[in-house]
Amino acid sequence: MSPRNYLEIDFEEHIEEQLQQSGYQSSSPNEYDKKLCLIPSKLIEFIKETQPKKLDKLTQQYGSDTTSKLTNWISKQIESRRGGPHHLDSKPRIISVLLSWCILI
Repeated sequence: MSPRNYLEIDFEEHIEEQLQQSGYQSSSPNEYDKKLCLIPSKLIEFIKETQPKKLDKLTQQYGSDTTSKLTNWISKQIESRRGGPHHLDSKPRIISVLLSWCILI
């Protein structure tokens, strides 16, 4: 039996499968907003689950613009703390930005 020639997609699928077995939920690449460098629906879902009262308060203030204003603001905060969208040493800072945002609202 000859060895199989694996492709990068095989490696990616294996990693994703392992992550899913640990509770990771996959998202469609189409959900990712390249301009904002985040997935707006996941961000809003997280805020709804963790800070519903604060989100209600913002919704009263901004109405139908809440999602747009919130995702844009958070994206700007992330960018200002990590030196641009392609800065590789940014994961701890992203977490601290989201945590500090939770305190600010």
